[in-house]
Amino acid sequence: MDLLRKQIYELHFNEIGQTLKQQFEKTKGAKRKKISNLIKNINEMYMYTNHLEKQLMMSEFRESSLISDKIRAVKRARKAEDKI
Repeated sequence: MDLLRKQIYELHFNEIGQTLKQQFEKTKGAKRKKISNLIKNINEMYMYTNHLEKQLMMSEFRESSLISDKIRAVKRARKAEDKI
């Protein structure tokens, strides 16, 4: 997720959260319990999305490191070959 998409995602998430919070504070009874459950659900969704995003960043970093290592190894091999 690039920076702009992340900011848009955060904006939308915060808007939903604020709306649910306002409704939670206004209501009572069973409806309040329902809104409380919705708040918990959206928090779980956020944590899951954040976890996936971290995994993706780690995978991309590992892939980038492997590619860099491979390029360095090829350059070393070419230098050694040129010396022979």
